[in-house]
Amino acid sequence: MLVKEDISLQQGVLTVKARFLTPALVVRIAGLSLALLVGLAASGTAYGQATDGVRVIDVKYIFDHHPRFRSAMDGLKKDFEETAKRLQEEQQAIIKAEAHLKEYIPGSPDYKRVDEDVSRRKAEWGLAAEKQRKEIRTRESEILWNVYAEIQIAVKEYCASNNVGLVVQFNGDPIDPKMPQAVVSGIARQIVYVAPNRDITPIILDAVIRGVRQPVPTRQVVPLPAGQ
Repeated sequence: MLVKEDISLQQGVLTVKARFLTPALVVRIAGLSLALLVGLAASGTAYGQATDGVRVIDVKYIFDHHPRFRSAMDGLKKDFEETAKRLQEEQQAIIKAEAHLKEYIPGSPDYKRVDEDVSRRKAEWGLAAEKQRKEIRTRESEILWNVYAEIQIAVKEYCASNNVGLVVQFNGDPIDPKMPQAVVSGIARQIVYVAPNRDITPIILDAVIRGVRQPVPTRQVVPLPAGQ
């Protein structure tokens, strides 16, 4: 799951919030679409050469079941939570220090001293929070891209080995008819039907898990009628 951090100052109170995006949103956030991954000419396919049609791939499924991706995201989540805890502790300390202002007369030397100290600590806290936000986003992007690059390589190698010219992304999740949002999303899917022999998701998942960088072994594909 992805970390989406929200660190802000609201009504004089410093807050740190953490939300975790579901894997279903990973592909949308990262803009991971394989609709034209291979283009109209897969690697190794000469211009004008006939190809064996189209294949589909469920990228979300691969992310959901990719052990290195899940491990990396768990590590990112753990690091975020540890940093967030430190920020929260500093937040509470700042709040307590700010509360001491009530003990001094506004404008007095002690009041100015405490007020300046609180202002400085707030500024430093804000810089630390922004630094964490950037680090989280950078690491998140790197993790996403590394997995996406693995998928790209595996798909390209599969297409080159099997003379496939186009790979399109689809969502293979079953639709729960009792969930209105799931039904609406299902109806909006671009692909209505996929023959089992056209789905290369298991092949690509196996390839990226094993770290294959050579042509990926293919499962038996049912021959299609000529011209398809």
